[in-house]
Amino acid sequence: MAKILKEKYFLNSSFLDAVVSPDASYSWKSICNARWVLRKGVRKIIGSGASVDIWKDPWVPSLPEFRVEGVNRTSDQGPYMVDELLIKGSWDIGVLESLFSRVEIDPIRKISTSMYNTDDCWTWMLAKSGDFSVRSAYNCLLNVDNGGGPPPLTDAVGDEA
Repeated sequence: MAKILKEKYFLNSSFLDAVVSPDASYSWKSICNARWVLRKGVRKIIGSGASVDIWKDPWVPSLPEFRVEGVNRTSDQGPYMVDELLIKGSWDIGVLESLFSRVEIDPIRKISTSMYNTDDCWTWMLAKSGDFSVRSAYNCLLNVDNGGGPPPLTDAVGDEA
């Protein structure tokens, strides 16, 4: 089902950024209406950084919505991918300082990088296991409804979708 939806609705973008057309199916519109819940806890884990868009993807754990804004960037100016912020597996401090504020640089520098060119991957920050579950999303929704802060991490045991 996921492959069919990707082919039909977001072939050249990510699920989180897919534009919903007025003629999309009711099912697709319903799925997209729930993306705001995913945005509360989903982010990319940096491996090589080659598939993580600096400006569009959620990737910095301690920033709001896990995204950077950058202070010295125009929309046409690179770099574009996280791997362009690295030199031999370490953060390029000069590039970070030229693009980001201190508020963004410190959390970026705390992100572990891979020297082995591993793949970037998605994680769900609201479960200890890193795997999305209906239970953890439900807990997130309960917390939003109660007006509280970030929901506590749920136990991985019995935390199934």
